[in-house]
Amino acid sequence: MTLPIIHLLNNSSYLKKRKIINLIKNHNNDPEKVYDIINMVNESNGIDYSKEKMIYYKNKAIEELLSFPESPSRSSLEKLIDFTINRDN
Repeated sequence: MTLPIIHLLNNSSYLKKRKIINLIKNHNNDPEKVYDIINMVNESNGIDYSKEKMIYYKNKAIEELLSFPESPSRSSLEKLIDFTINRDN
């Protein structure tokens, strides 16, 4: 389960949660139902929420790495973080 969907579920009523879970479990091969879930995620600002969390944890990771001396290993980890955050897919 992705963070945008978790965010959607955490901000939905009991009945809406049941509907979302049902759609995910039983209709995940139906393009129209998948589109419905995507719309619900977008309406709940799930993508923005996830981006905020990603940036928060990226900054925490970089902060932790800066406590180590400069080295090729630290540089590689910093580049990995940057790649993970900025990749297209």
